[in-house]
Amino acid sequence: MDLIASHEKDLTMYTMERLSEVPGLTLIGTAPNKSSVISYIVDGVSSENVAKYLNNDGIAVRAGHHCAQPILKRHGLSSCVRASIGLYNTKEEIESLARSTLKIMRY
Repeated sequence: MDLIASHEKDLTMYTMERLSEVPGLTLIGTAPNKSSVISYIVDGVSSENVAKYLNNDGIAVRAGHHCAQPILKRHGLSSCVRASIGLYNTKEEIESLARSTLKIMRY
């Protein structure tokens, strides 16, 4: 269990680093010891459209309010994109997420 927790924590931090490099992407929730759920928005693109685009690239994320309306409202949002990191994920998959999200900004 410790190895799984360590892998998820390392991959979560890696994901946050990679996504923070995408221009126009804002991470929501960046606590140092956060869970392995990454929430974000992309400037000028609805969360639902981000999810649809990533889905077309074979990347599964969720879009919506995720039963977290109070915190989204606090950030002035009604929805966000959510990527969940698990023991089965790899750095290569995170690279795919970052590349595909970056492509969205080119359109």
